[in-house]
Amino acid sequence: MRISADIGDAGYVPAEDRHGVRIFLDGIEIKDVITADEECGYILRARRDSLCLLVAKDGELVTDEMYGQVKITVSQSIQ
Repeated sequence: MRISADIGDAGYVPAEDRHGVRIFLDGIEIKDVITADEECGYILRARRDSLCLLVAKDGELVTDEMYGQVKITVSQSIQ
C-alpha cells in the first residue's frame, strides 16, 4: 500500500480520509509522514527541530527520507 498527503503523488489520500492511519518503520511509529510506501520500504516525513517545530528552508518544508520495513495500518476505510 502507498499513501500520501502530497496531492501530486499517486498514493494521494485527502486529509479527511487519512484519519486512523498509522505508519510504522521497523516497528516504530513515525509521525509527520508525507508519503509512505510499504512495497518500496520508503517514508518521506517532515523534519522537526529540537523545539519540535517544522523546519523550512527558503520557504520550503525540509523533509527526511527513511528506508526499512514500512507498515501502514488503517483503523477505518480509506476511500
